[in-house]
Amino acid sequence: GAEGVAALAASQHVATLRVLVLSSNPISDAGAEALLRSPLADSLERLDLHQCGIGPHLQLALRKKMGPRVRT
Repeated sequence: GAEGVAALAASQHVATLRVLVLSSNPISDAGAEALLRSPLADSLERLDLHQCGIGPHLQLALRKKMGPRVRT
C-alpha cells in the first residue's frame, strides 16, 4: 500500500533501482505523491503504476515529471 511505497521511496537501498513495477497494487494517491517527491522519479528508467488507484491529477503529475518512463 501507500505506506510501503513511501518507505521504499525514502530508502537509500534503492538508489540503483532502474525498473519498478507496482501495477495492480493499491498504492493510491499517497503512494504516488511519495514517489513524486523521491529521487526515484528522476532515476528510474521505467515505473509501472497501472491500476494502482491513483487519481487523474497525480497521474498527470507523474507523466509530466517522468514522461514516457511511467505507465499509469
